[in-house]
Amino acid sequence: MWAIITIIIAVAIIAFVFLGLKSTPMNVKGIISGVVGFLAILFIVKTIVIIDAGEIGAVVLFGNVQDEVLDSGLHSINPLADVVRYPSRLREFSAQGSRR
Repeated sequence: MWAIITIIIAVAIIAFVFLGLKSTPMNVKGIISGVVGFLAILFIVKTIVIIDAGEIGAVVLFGNVQDEVLDSGLHSINPLADVVRYPSRLREFSAQGSRR
């Protein structure tokens, strides 16, 4: 969901820049479109999160933990949110060296 919204925003920004730069020199158009394109790609990449096998992810937005838990796999999140990963694998502990 967030990925689609981000792509729409990025395309709108790029279209706005190209339509607004009709009378500017070509090298300025290239610089501005390069910066806008870089920011759009960075914004799109920030929306995609991969949770590895044996981990779960907690989504934190502005210091508040969201209700959703991310299982392993590919997820689309709010680009302003952070994901905290926690291991979910079972671990075996043995009591070596204990005396009876």
